[in-house]
Amino acid sequence: MFEFKMNDRVWHIVEVSQKDFWIDDDELDKMNSREYHFGRTKFDKNEIWLWQDISQEQKRKTLYHELLHCYRGMYVTFNDINCDEDFWCDLSANSHDMIHDIVERYFDTKPISNITIKSNLSGNEIVEYLKTKKEEENERVRCK
Repeated sequence: MFEFKMNDRVWHIVEVSQKDFWIDDDELDKMNSREYHFGRTKFDKNEIWLWQDISQEQKRKTLYHELLHCYRGMYVTFNDINCDEDFWCDLSANSHDMIHDIVERYFDTKPISNITIKSNLSGNEIVEYLKTKKEEENERVRCK
């Protein structure tokens, strides 16, 4: 679980199954293979849910989207506004750095996966290479 703060409230990013979205909607009996939830902002739990089975690229785009919901909920305290183009442009511009920072930190902590090694290294050399990469990753996460 990844933790961040927005407007002095602690939030968590959680990767969940598609079934969790349907249970959350109390509609598990309606779950089907044609409808999917990519993400959800849960204000009652201070959580952002991401569907665990989507690609990293789609997960990243979904996280940007959900973080904008989160930002709006944390900083826009009135609901009777005219949401014209200028409002959304201001909201996006004012939240851009914060949201992008959270997304980059979230994906920086994700484990290295699908490493392709194209070389003439022996099996032992490949193991040592992967250990070194894992140690570098752990050190990077520890320094944050």
